[in-house]
Amino acid sequence: MKCLYLFLLMAALPFCSGQVSDERVSQDAYPVESAFLKEAWDLFDEGEKCMEQGFSLQANYYYGQAVVAVASFRYAVNEILMIHKKEAEAKAEQAKKEAQKKREEEEQEEWDEWEFEDEGGLLTALNNLNKKLEPIAEKADSLNRIHEAKEEAKFISESWDLIATQSLVSPYPSFFQAFLLDYQGKQEESVEHYTSAFINPNYPDKPWDFRFLAELSAKDLKALSLRLREVEDTFRQPFQVDVSFYPRDYRNFDAAYLASQAVEVLQKDTTKMGDAFGHYEAAVRANPFDPTYFVGCAYLAGRMGNGKLAAYYVNEGLLIAPEHEGLNKLLQAINKGRGSE
Repeated sequence: MKCLYLFLLMAALPFCSGQVSDERVSQDAYPVESAFLKEAWDLFDEGEKCMEQGFSLQANYYYGQAVVAVASFRYAVNEILMIHKKEAEAKAEQAKKEAQKKREEEEQEEWDEWEFEDEGGLLTALNNLNKKLEPIAEKADSLNRIHEAKEEAKFISESWDLIATQSLVSPYPSFFQAFLLDYQGKQEESVEHYTSAFINPNYPDKPWDFRFLAELSAKDLKALSLRLREVEDTFRQPFQVDVSFYPRDYRNFDAAYLASQAVEVLQKDTTKMGDAFGHYEAAVRANPFDPTYFVGCAYLAGRMGNGKLAAYYVNEGLLIAPEHEGLNKLLQAINKGRGSE
């Protein structure tokens, strides 16, 4: 069994590992899988409640967390499956090489029984050259594998970023990225991502115990991935994916931090309202329950000359805070502007 760094580090802590009853969770689910999906379904249900009341942005906030939780879990499972596949291919390739080497040795033994002249030492020279080229070829093959591994690691990291941008507040892209690195024996790299997950207030007080994944066969992992895909597809149906990519940062769960980035941008250059708007927009995604961030979006949209977008954020903000002074002042300004057209 692989010895995962997280669980050596936190062996004394209790884990989230109990079976949780929910008729929407497959009867074939493992106890931790069941408990984790119950949490995801709870988030999805909160989204449904918000949608029923007409709060679409708030609903999407919960839908996004549910989607990203399961997507992160599934992506980690799929990458572990790929590791199984590569290990099997490596074993098959090694067996093939050993069989080829054995055949060559047997053929050489047959030729050794023959006596023939080595004209001018040519055959000996060719044989010696071949022996010198073998380690060079092996080194080149090794360098190619290193390059491929680096490219693959880059692709996997970018994939985690794409998952994370679908919910800025979810701790699970960081958690499962750390788990996968841990599984691969990259403990030092995993620490940063584990830390990012654990400081996120949306991560549970008791850490999840996914050590069982290291014990599963390829067949079991495939079955698990299919179960997760079914749930993820359900969660994605009402979810509206934000097409804008926001840079990944461990502080993205904090809307106040995101808004402060907008202020910092404008303090440096007042003309960069588009960049500042992007930060405020992210703040709304991170906390669509605070009207302050809707004010920031609406104000900057208006300054950029996009009245339609400004009106959208004013109206969305007033849904959750009808008496908010700042939003009502912006609404009056928008209506006044329309009246003078």
